[in-house]
Amino acid sequence: MPLLIDAAPSIADGINVRQIGTLTFDLMKKEVEQIVLVEETVISAAMLMLLERKKILAEGAGAIPLAALMSRAVDIPPKATVVLIISGGNVDSPLLGRIIQQGLIRNGRVMRIRILLDDAPGSLARLLSLVASLKANVLNIFHDRFQGDRPIYMTVVSLELETRGPSHIHEVESAIEAAGYAVDNPPGIHPPFSVR
Repeated sequence: MPLLIDAAPSIADGINVRQIGTLTFDLMKKEVEQIVLVEETVISAAMLMLLERKKILAEGAGAIPLAALMSRAVDIPPKATVVLIISGGNVDSPLLGRIIQQGLIRNGRVMRIRILLDDAPGSLARLLSLVASLKANVLNIFHDRFQGDRPIYMTVVSLELETRGPSHIHEVESAIEAAGYAVDNPPGIHPPFSVR
């Protein structure tokens, strides 16, 4: 007997229902062997992977089969043939933009770093020259001279950089620190799961 539940918000809104339909429930009882759960972050990673590697725009519900494989929620025997049904491309543009941005950060392709910098002519140019020499591309920069907890002669520069991956992030962070800059935030974000 289908139950009525409180559905939490989900990126997979196409399958996020409060109560399953009777026809669907009867079919699932006969045909479905296993139901698994996947995290929201893995669903968005699956959407990004489909977009980047296969040029397929899938909505959250449509990317669930790949998300289940990526999170290893389903046991696949060695050398098994696996077929994923990817369906539905109903994703609004702002949501897609957030998925792409967060996915790039999680995969180490975008890093954010805050650096304490002398508030003197040429300081920012020297920092950006170092970043360019490391082959990191500046996506966004915010130069904040008015943080009350910093000395008057210091400024905080927040950089969002396009990188080649986690090892490049480590290289950039190490080079910035080796050049004598004070990094004002924790190291780069690393993915919560591996993608093979």
